[in-house]
Amino acid sequence: MAEAQLEDITDIPFVTEERAEEVLSAARKSVASQEDEDTGFALTYTAEKLLGLEEEIDDLKEQVGQMLEGEEGMGVLCTIPVINRWSAAILRSEIGPIDRFDSAKELVAYVGSDPRREESGDK
Repeated sequence: MAEAQLEDITDIPFVTEERAEEVLSAARKSVASQEDEDTGFALTYTAEKLLGLEEEIDDLKEQVGQMLEGEEGMGVLCTIPVINRWSAAILRSEIGPIDRFDSAKELVAYVGSDPRREESGDK
């Protein structure tokens, strides 16, 4: 961005010339526009650390998912659209023993999720 021309930015739909100038000014002052060796080293080091942490998080998610694989309710939670194994593990951990709820209504109230069908009209 720091090397972009004003015309290149204003060619983007809905970007005014004023906004393009603001973006270019910020880009030219950002750490990414620095070209010295020390800044390059710091950015590379930080990026590598962040990528490493992302890998560790993914590994931990996998381990937690495996630990809870046979737990009561995990299979049912994973059948809900948009609930993957990690989301199911988080929900399962938050819910705790399912038998502490007397009804499905109590569980839904505890979780704070009350799915409803969206229809046109009043509701």
